[in-house]
Amino acid sequence: MVERGAMTDSAAKGARPPPRVSIFLTPAALLLAIAFVGAFYWATIPVASLREQREMLPIAVLALVALGIPVAGFWRNRRLFALARANVQSRVATILIFEAFALLLVLFMFANMTSGGEDESSLRSKASTLTVEAAEVRKLIEHRVGAQGALTGVGEGLKVESTTHRGETFLGRNGAVLLYDLDLRALVALVPTYHNRILDWRLLGLPARAFPAHWRTVAHSSLTRDAPGDPTEHSQELLKVASQLQQEISAHAKRQGTLGEVTNARTLPQAGLVDFGYVDGDGRFALYSDRHGVFLVYEPSMRSDGRVDWRCRSYPSEGAVPGCASAFN
Repeated sequence: MVERGAMTDSAAKGARPPPRVSIFLTPAALLLAIAFVGAFYWATIPVASLREQREMLPIAVLALVALGIPVAGFWRNRRLFALARANVQSRVATILIFEAFALLLVLFMFANMTSGGEDESSLRSKASTLTVEAAEVRKLIEHRVGAQGALTGVGEGLKVESTTHRGETFLGRNGAVLLYDLDLRALVALVPTYHNRILDWRLLGLPARAFPAHWRTVAHSSLTRDAPGDPTEHSQELLKVASQLQQEISAHAKRQGTLGEVTNARTLPQAGLVDFGYVDGDGRFALYSDRHGVFLVYEPSMRSDGRVDWRCRSYPSEGAVPGCASAFN
C-alpha cells in the first residue's frame, strides 16, 4: 500500500500541467466585471448636498469586487499552479495580474464615462465661485481703505450685483463681507482688521469641506458635530440669539436716538448652533448654523417716535422663521 501511494504521488508530479486560462475567458471573473461596474455606479451616486456623507459600504464592496477578479483568475488556474514548475508559475501569475489590471482599467474608464451626474467636485467648484466673488469685493474694500487710511465707513454705499450665487450679500459699514448661497447653503465671510496701516482679513468658508484650506478657520461646527435636530429646530435656536441681539440693539438705539454706531461691529463667538455670527455697527446682524445651512439676516430701522422696527430674512425654506421673509423661499 505504501509503495502504491508513492507511485501515485510521483505520477501526479510528473503530470503535464493544463494550459493557462485567461481572465478574459474566466466566467467568474467576467461576472465580477459586471458587478464592478454596478458597484462603481453605486459608490459614485451623485451627492446633492455638501452636507451628505458618502457611505463606506459601496466603496468597500467595490474594493472587494475588484480584488475578486484576479482571485477568480488564480482559482481558475489552480491546477496549473499545482503542477507547473516555479518559473512557469511566476510567469502565469504575472500574466494574470496584468490581465486583471487591464480589465479593471477598462472597466473603470467605461464606468467613469457612463456614470454621469453632478458629483461633489462640481459642488466644490460652485463653492469656489463664492470665494472668487468675495475676492472681488475684497479688492474694492482694500482700494477704499488705501484711499482713506481707515476702515470706518468703507462699506457704506458699496453696491455689489451678484451674478455667481443666489442668496444674500451682506456688506458691513466697516468692510465685512458675507456671501450666502442658498443652493449650496454655504457661507463665506471676510472680516477685516486694520492696525498700523496694515489691513488683515479673517477668511471663513462653511461647510469647511467645500473650501480651500486657508478658508477653513473654524476647527469644528454643528455639521462636523452632527448636531441633532431638523432645520426648523435649528432656526428656532438661532432665533433665540437673534431676539437677544434685537433687544440689546433696540435699547441702545432708543437711548441715543439713532442707529448710527449703535453697537460695536464684531463677530460673535461660536456657541451652541451658532457657527458664525456678525453684528454690524448700524445694528444689522447675521447668524449662520452649518448643520443645515440655516442663515438669518436682521435689519433695523428707526421710526420717528424712537421705536425700532425689524425686518428679517431666513434661509432655507425648510427652516423658515415666522415673521421673516425671503425672496427665494
